[in-house]
Amino acid sequence: MRPLLLSIPLVACLLTAGCQTPPSAKLAKTPSIAGTTWRGTEDRGEWFVCEFERSGRLHYNGPTGEFRNGTWRQTDAAVYMETNKRYAEYFGTIDGSHMSGSAKNIVHKHWTWDVRKSK
Repeated sequence: MRPLLLSIPLVACLLTAGCQTPPSAKLAKTPSIAGTTWRGTEDRGEWFVCEFERSGRLHYNGPTGEFRNGTWRQTDAAVYMETNKRYAEYFGTIDGSHMSGSAKNIVHKHWTWDVRKSK
């Protein structure tokens, strides 16, 4: 009876070893956007460029000028940006070299935006 008891854990171990997910099949984390620049448009027809500084500061420009009064943060593929002490807030999702999402400001305007990584 003793050999049978020792073989049961061995068989169970061999059976489950073949069912494990290989490391390459696990979901990869989205790379950080720190130090990158993205260019695109808003659905209102305005263009803009965002540089995600490593410090968490957002450097952006568009038709109204160039500014460094925003911040950003990233959690995996989710990105949050705010400009001018949260006058406007942007919520987006990264998919490779593409990022898109929605935005709102304190005067209750809502819009969508779409950018591509440029460097």
